[in-house]
Amino acid sequence: MIIFLVLSIVLIAGYCFWQNNVLSVSVIPFASAKVHEELNGYKIVQISDLHNKSFGKMQGRLIAKLRKIKPDLIVLTGDLVDSRRTDLLPAEMFAKEAAKIAPVYYVTGNHEHRLPKRVFEELLSRLSSSGVHILKNYGNKIEVFNGEGFYLLGIFDENLLDETLSDLSREVLLPGSFSILLAHQPQYIDKYAKEEIDLVFAGHAHGGQWRLPGFGGFFAPKQGFFPKYTKGLYWFGKTALVVSGGLGNSLCPIRIHNRPEIVVVELQKKN
Repeated sequence: MIIFLVLSIVLIAGYCFWQNNVLSVSVIPFASAKVHEELNGYKIVQISDLHNKSFGKMQGRLIAKLRKIKPDLIVLTGDLVDSRRTDLLPAEMFAKEAAKIAPVYYVTGNHEHRLPKRVFEELLSRLSSSGVHILKNYGNKIEVFNGEGFYLLGIFDENLLDETLSDLSREVLLPGSFSILLAHQPQYIDKYAKEEIDLVFAGHAHGGQWRLPGFGGFFAPKQGFFPKYTKGLYWFGKTALVVSGGLGNSLCPIRIHNRPEIVVVELQKKN
């Protein structure tokens, strides 16, 4: 009986370690008639909700995965740090190494928004010095080849519910252009779709933290129990929403059936 109990504890501990520390890679194809032929096969890696977590020295395991993927673009959709136990170093170490692989673009999450002003400004300074492009309610065209590309917009978390996105869309987007938005919280998809954004990257939900077979995610902030938008690809009209399960944890320290996730979106030309 004692041996069985010890073995059970060891197995449960090993499973929990695996679920919270061994990285997974999710590849999501995205096909659209707005994707130009020059963008066919273009890889966008999404990193979200790091929450101070380290994957080896200098984020070595995480960076090794990115190098193997060979992304054309890396997008960071907030909560790189945790406001309850703030440590800027894991985010800074990741940013420095990631920027050597591909251009990196970042928007804040709710945890950055909660940081004291001095700490928040220090985080932005470190990210910028590491080579990260900070999209503070800003958008521009990312040219890939011969003038072809897409418009990339980013909204800081504290501006998700005001008119910032609407104003930015009118200022930046051209009719018929292919647009991508970085916005931390997925439950506002109706607001993003109203601006006719083609592809949105979000995080925040941590995949529902505990994923139950047949039900999906168990809980997500501002969505409650059995939330709708937790992980993967969703459609709201003509707008596609990609939600990352994230990498780290915050208030709840354990993931179940929900390993840390790197998302890879491959753009495809739809005829």
